This record gives sequence, C-alpha cells and structure tokens, in this order.
Amino acid sequence: MEALVLAKDTGKALTEVRAARARFTDDAELAAVEANVLRTHGDVDAAVAAIEKLRLRSPDDVSVLVAVADFYQKAKRFPDAERTLRHAREVDPKNLRALFQLGAVLERLKRSDAAEAVFREALTVEPDSAPVLNYLGYMNADRGVRVDEALQLIEKAISLDPENGAYLDSLGWAMYRLDRVDKAEQFLRRAVDKPGANAVVLDHLGDVLRRRGSVREAVEYWSKALKAEDEGEDLDHAAVERKIREAQASLNDAAQVKRP
Repeated sequence: MEALVLAKDTGKALTEVRAARARFTDDAELAAVEANVLRTHGDVDAAVAAIEKLRLRSPDDVSVLVAVADFYQKAKRFPDAERTLRHAREVDPKNLRALFQLGAVLERLKRSDAAEAVFREALTVEPDSAPVLNYLGYMNADRGVRVDEALQLIEKAISLDPENGAYLDSLGWAMYRLDRVDKAEQFLRRAVDKPGANAVVLDHLGDVLRRRGSVREAVEYWSKALKAEDEGEDLDHAAVERKIREAQASLNDAAQVKRP
C-alpha cells in the first residue's frame, strides 16, 4: 500500500485500504492509514473527517492520539497536531512518542524555546533516546544556540545509532555551524550516501561545498535537492534556487575574468 502511495497510485491504495478496513473495522492503525491516503489523494475534507472520527472514538488512547497528530503533521495542520499531543501528554505524561512529536510540532510552529523544553522533558523520561537527542541537537545547532552542547547531543545519538544518515547530517551541520568545514563535509558526504538521504541533506552538503569554494559541485547538490521528493520536506525551494543563481553568476564572472 505504501508503495502505491509513493508511486502516486492513490486510487488503488484507497481501494486496498478500504477493503482491509471492511475486514478489520476496529483497527485504529488502518483507520489512520485510510485518512492519510485520502489526504494524499487530495480529498482533504474526507481525510480530516476520517481522522476526527478516529480521535472521537478513542479520545484517551495515546497510541490513537499520536497517530492522529501524525496525520495533522503530514497535513501541515500543526495547531491541530499540538492540541492533540497536549491532550496525549495529559493522559500519559511520560509517553515518549507523544513528547517527541510535541517537541517537533512546536519547532515547526517556530516556537523553538518551547520545543526545547519539551525535548528536555522527554530526555528525563528516556535519557538515551537517540531521536530526541538528535532533534534537540540539530535544532539548537541550526539556530546557533548552545552549539557545543548541541554537538555533544548529536554525538551521543550517533553513538547509539552509528549508521543513521539523519544523525550524520545533523553532526555535519553542527560542524558547519562551528566553522569546522572539513569535518562537516566528511559527515555530510557519509549522510548523502545513506539510503533515503533527503533534499535537506543534499542542500546542506551544497552549502558546505560552497563555503569550501567548490562552487560547481555545490550547484550540483543544490540541483539534486530541488529534484528530490519527500513529503513534509523542510527544504526552502526559493532559497535554494537563489543560491544556485548566485553561484552560477559567480562562475560566469570568473569565466569572464579568465578570458584573454
């Protein structure tokens, strides 16, 4: 079913999930899948109605609330996701998934200080949660806040999951923020070679290469970033396009200077 959605055959995916729902009418996970397929299919109103029906059916089931919030995150309805996750935290204050998602939603709402507080709360529940360590470290490195500590958090996440491409990207980006561009390039090249490397990783490597003076290769990676497809991607397409234009202009200027 996921393969059908990725292949944009959402009509067939919807037929399959509804057939499964007819057999397993009380399966909350399938209900959430149906809502997400409807959203991807473009029927947003029906998707929201389906996910709200699921939420109302199990208003205090944290696993259901997390699934509902995940739907709202993918639909970029972050206030709805926040509302749902705050209720999940009231029901179970130590639910790590709910805390992690709440922190992520607050970060997407540009409320980084509140997000940091929630992530630190999550670390009191599970100090060795690699996803939480990585997210908090990356968020603070990206905004230039306590970057040395951010680096330590990311390094701890990598010690727990050494081959995770997202964590390698975070480490490379933290190194870049600390102006350690050689190390940044090293980790980001490893990150882009990992399966599932997304547009943001490609963009990060482009930025590092531009800083190092490898302008043509930077343009190559920025261009790849624009072509990469990933639902919910954080890539700022306009900013990447601007970087490409500026880099190409600098290459053209350099070519003009070299002409006899």
